[in-house]
Amino acid sequence: MMLYRKNELLTGFYEKYEDLGIDSLTIIDLRIAISLALLIFAAGIFSLAAYPLAVYKRAEENALKGEYDAALSDYETIIFYEDSAERLTQTLYDKGLYLLRKGYYDEASEIFITLSEEDYKGAKTHLKECNYALASLYYEEGNFEKAAGFFSALGEFKNSRLRYLSSVYYLIAKDYAEGRTGEGLSRLHILIDAGYFTYSCLSEPDHERAIELVRSTSVNLYSDFGSDSSEWEYYTGSGCVYKITPDFIYFLSAKHVLDILGGSSVTLTFFDGTAITGKPEYIDSPDERSDLCIFRIRTADIPLKLLYSLKEISFEPSFYEELIPGSSAFLYAAFWYGRETLITETEFTGFDAGALTEGVYDGDNYLVFRRASRNGQSGCPVFDDRGRCLAVSSGYYYKKDGEELIFTADCYCRLDRAAELYTSFITDTGQDENTGQ
Repeated sequence: MMLYRKNELLTGFYEKYEDLGIDSLTIIDLRIAISLALLIFAAGIFSLAAYPLAVYKRAEENALKGEYDAALSDYETIIFYEDSAERLTQTLYDKGLYLLRKGYYDEASEIFITLSEEDYKGAKTHLKECNYALASLYYEEGNFEKAAGFFSALGEFKNSRLRYLSSVYYLIAKDYAEGRTGEGLSRLHILIDAGYFTYSCLSEPDHERAIELVRSTSVNLYSDFGSDSSEWEYYTGSGCVYKITPDFIYFLSAKHVLDILGGSSVTLTFFDGTAITGKPEYIDSPDERSDLCIFRIRTADIPLKLLYSLKEISFEPSFYEELIPGSSAFLYAAFWYGRETLITETEFTGFDAGALTEGVYDGDNYLVFRRASRNGQSGCPVFDDRGRCLAVSSGYYYKKDGEELIFTADCYCRLDRAAELYTSFITDTGQDENTGQ
């Protein structure tokens, strides 16, 4: 009875799977089928376990051979297997280095951008190397716009700051060459802010080096009035570059020089012989005892080659703290009388101009130097042997006993109020358009 019942169950089993084409199975056939199924299942499990190991090894081999894309693809397939995630990152890093060495900077930078989020093995530095190389390529190709953008973003990396300024320098030159002077000047503030038009004073006195250092600060002013009825048939004086802005170049000089020129057409001759004719605007000190004044001309009127070579004088009120009687100094007058540069050596005598000149000059506005200036040097800068500007030439004082000259001295305008005068000029005549200063 029991045997019958078992056969009945098997028969039901056979009938249930008739749709699979199984017409009849013996118990032995069934056991074989189940065993095969279990074997296939076990083989599948084993295969699943062996597969990632094989892919892992293959990825490792590809990475060692430099076949980075294949290795990355394999590591992504088995990302959760063992240390595949770490290996993936390392392989990506290795690929980035390879591309950087081979000069594929765009592709390399994309990789290091991804890795720089956690700064994997200095990825941020490598990203800068990519961008620096790209910027250098643009620079060499003459694409200064892109070069400037990259070098600017790199900040102080390597010599990026210097090359950024160089890119801007050539951008301005390109703008000038293509007739876009205004656009070029609008970039000039970058060079100004970087101190391009300034110089560093010498740490120790050196007369010859100081002369070379300050030569590009000086300018000669000359006007030929051309009228016999005029008090002056012609007049000449000097000045020095005080501030350079995108709109104007500001110069210091002596008030009496600009007063005599009286708004007439003036020829300005710079240290390199470049001559420009115009009518400078000027204002003088509100202190009537002072002979200091400031005048300006439009920056756009200056040839770019000359503009790039100009330097602003270096002045700080603290310079006077180190000034002692007997200190060496010199006057630098570019193209004196339109002919030659005149350098006149002198020495500091004292601060008390009022006592030394019996009140003709006051100590608030003037310094006293040994008599050395010559006609036509009024307004020219006076420097010490470190290149520090101390004053501008103004006038002289002498005392006689009958026909005998018993005392003479030069009195030069102090520069303490130059900054105030400059600010007043801007306020009174309007702001610089490009600087807003």
